[in-house]
Amino acid sequence: MWKKIWMMGFLFLACLAQAQEQKFSCEELWRSLPAGTQFDGVNIEQRLAALPSNAENWGFEGLMRICGVGLPMDFGKGLALLERAALAGNKDAISLLLVGYTTGQLGFPKDVPIALKWLRFGAENGDPALQKALGEASLSGELGPVDRANAERWLTKAAASGYGPAMAALGWLYFDSKRYDLALPWLRLAAAGGNAEVYDLLVWIYTEGKGVPVDEKQAFHWAQLAVDQGSLQAYQRMEGLVAQFRGGQEEAVKWLRKAADSGSANAQYLLGDAYEVGVGVAKDEMQAEHWWAKAAAAGSAAGRAKVESRAKWRQQAADREQEALRIREAAKDGTAKSQLNLARYLDKWGSQKDSVEAYRQAIQLGSLNALVELGSKLVYADRGDAMRQEGVQLVQQAAAQKHRDAVLWLMRAYLDGSVVPRNLVVAYALDVLVTTDASQLEQSLQNYHASFDEPLTAKELARAQQLARVLSQPGNFLIALNAALAQ
Repeated sequence: MWKKIWMMGFLFLACLAQAQEQKFSCEELWRSLPAGTQFDGVNIEQRLAALPSNAENWGFEGLMRICGVGLPMDFGKGLALLERAALAGNKDAISLLLVGYTTGQLGFPKDVPIALKWLRFGAENGDPALQKALGEASLSGELGPVDRANAERWLTKAAASGYGPAMAALGWLYFDSKRYDLALPWLRLAAAGGNAEVYDLLVWIYTEGKGVPVDEKQAFHWAQLAVDQGSLQAYQRMEGLVAQFRGGQEEAVKWLRKAADSGSANAQYLLGDAYEVGVGVAKDEMQAEHWWAKAAAAGSAAGRAKVESRAKWRQQAADREQEALRIREAAKDGTAKSQLNLARYLDKWGSQKDSVEAYRQAIQLGSLNALVELGSKLVYADRGDAMRQEGVQLVQQAAAQKHRDAVLWLMRAYLDGSVVPRNLVVAYALDVLVTTDASQLEQSLQNYHASFDEPLTAKELARAQQLARVLSQPGNFLIALNAALAQ
């Protein structure tokens, strides 16, 4: 029973490379005990004394004393026993000390230098996982300056023992150093152990010709092995291979569908995207939503966001339809305001043709706002000079009826010169019409002078002031404006 408890207690401990993510506690040790295990009425001290004096039992007793499982909690005694077991070569004890000092759990002080001491000790005593961790620590700079030679030495020791993760790490190290002739054998050995990430690197090597000739057959071979393990990354890589070597988005989507059918949430989400835009398949909104829903059910946050977005969009569409019905019904009262509301709604959500027609009806009913809004719409519709000219004329009609926004619109248009020929005299005259504060008018004049290489001359300023007086007289606006523009 002791051995079973011991092994279960240490099952989750491995090496420094995983220590920062490792979470363990005395409560977890309790939970790891076989159902029905009891210490009541048992003299644990006597039982322990009867056990053989060896590294395994020293480590087990140390763990019990640190956790207070079956024995009074005593961190000092427990630590001494763990260290004794570790020095005798017990790998579980070494791992516990390493993880404890790295993470500060189970009452250990967090002390990375001591953790590294046990890491070295474990590596030197032949633990391949710790040899790999020591090699990677040499690359990360945790042991001081980055030492690639030391990293290579420890990774080679671990890989030579047949430890698959070390083979992969050593292959990556050689590959990163562009020593492709050394990388490839180790990567192939690691791949033989079923490492899908190594498969993907081999695919890239043969696809790009890194140290080997580009080889379509080898690239597809390693990609297929990864596909058989259900790797989404491999399916995506397969898509790239299809596009590179064989062409055709349709065949690429076939691989994505295989991943989706196998339950890959990411593949289901991507397949939904393919249907949404019609890449490799016919565009189909219903199929897109079907695959997004499957992705969401499989735990994809992106899929869930798409589903929620579509549901929100449908609700908004239904709300807009109800709003459209309400606005259309209101427009039947024949008032300029209700017709203008309909035009604005159609401009945003409906047919542009219907929107223009509604604006024209609002204008017939006397809406000056409709003149300005339709005029601006036609000016910026980018449908030719005739429509642009009509738009300007509509705004001029509103300005002639003293619509302040229309006058300001024209002033900016003649000042800017982007939709009508620039005319500073007309622009300043319109500015005078809408500016009642003398200080604001003076600031406007200064801005005119600062903004152009050829500011208003005294003669032009006088013409502008005279034009403003004529424009302000009832019935003179359009005639005087056209006359000024013709000069």
